[in-house]
Amino acid sequence: MAQTNTAASAKAAGAKTPDDKKKPRHKKSERFKWTSDDGDLLQAIYVENLPYSLVEGFAEIKDTEVQKVLINTILSEEDAATFRDLTVGEVMEFLEQWQEESSITLGEL
Repeated sequence: MAQTNTAASAKAAGAKTPDDKKKPRHKKSERFKWTSDDGDLLQAIYVENLPYSLVEGFAEIKDTEVQKVLINTILSEEDAATFRDLTVGEVMEFLEQWQEESSITLGEL
């Protein structure tokens, strides 16, 4: 019984369990689409389609630069400029939804 409660608690906290089905990988041409509170549409490549060289490079750059490099990679120049004008709440919502809809998360890399 304790294991069931522990598993339920872990799942409630967002942890993946063996029962979770792996999401299919998106095609490289597919884009994650998200709309800001002001109606701006941002389109990003999915996590699983990040260039591996970028992932390798994360270890070599300062933590403060990782998000900047990531945003400049996943968004077009125009969308990256729009992204910089988002509120902190919108940024967090964008990043959470982007990872939720991708077949893997940044933490799994």
